[in-house]
Amino acid sequence: MAKPKSRAKRFIPLVTLAKSREQAAALALGVCNQQVQKSQNQLQQLKQYRHEYTRQLLQGGNAGMDANMLKTYKDFIAGLDQAIKKQHLQVNASYRQYQQQRQVWMAQHRKKRVMEVAVEKFAAEEARQKNRKEQHELDEFSNNKGSAKQPE
Repeated sequence: MAKPKSRAKRFIPLVTLAKSREQAAALALGVCNQQVQKSQNQLQQLKQYRHEYTRQLLQGGNAGMDANMLKTYKDFIAGLDQAIKKQHLQVNASYRQYQQQRQVWMAQHRKKRVMEVAVEKFAAEEARQKNRKEQHELDEFSNNKGSAKQPE
């Protein structure tokens, strides 16, 4: 009859599954982090464009810019302001998504760690039981050997 697998060995596939789920969650978290960075960079660029066009508008106004050009600049800056507001919303949305994915990753990490600790405990208990059994067998062997040597 085949020796049954130990509890620690039976849990190893569960640990492997938990590790792969944690890794998948970590990859998704990385993607979310990249999206946050990308949306923040886009926001920063929009703000930089707005600053530059505002500076050009002020310089042009001081240099005697005509009314049509002045209106064009003001309309463009108003469009940039709208784009900045939308990009702020995008940054906030991507950050919320990142936070949600971080919670998913943390939950998967905890599950994996619980499984690893369980396997470690099972393996330690099995090792203790094996040592006790071996010690008991040695004690019996020593007792039997000692009693066999004594004359009756």
